Amino acid sequence: MTERRYLWLRHTEHLGCIGLREPSRFKHLIQKLVASELPLEARLAAVPCRGGETFLRGLFEPLGYTVGATRHKLDESMPAPRPSRLFTITLHSTRRLRDLLTHVYVLVPCTRSSGIGERQRNRAG
Repeated sequence: MTERRYLWLRHTEHLGCIGLREPSRFKHLIQKLVASELPLEARLAAVPCRGGETFLRGLFEPLGYTVGATRHKLDESMPAPRPSRLFTITLHSTRRLRDLLTHVYVLVPCTRSSGIGERQRNRAG
């Protein structure tokens, strides 16, 4: 059995336990789960960031995230004039999934430039 198939089976078993296989009967429960705040962790690999870890923290910490950033190492066999701009970012927070995805969708493109524009600031907040 493939890993994907196994995860799908585990997922449907879990949904069956709480009665979500029939969404029309449990619409109120689904709405309650969607609106609830959950402890979430998002890990984004290979995010380019010119501003470094300080810039990443400045983007996400004011929104209430705990930020972990690890710089990717460059190939050691080839000398590089500067460190890598690629980071793995880990975000921890208790919030709605929709809010986390919106923040990531709006703010990750800002990491490619050295500054954040007024338009992105208004969209994120």
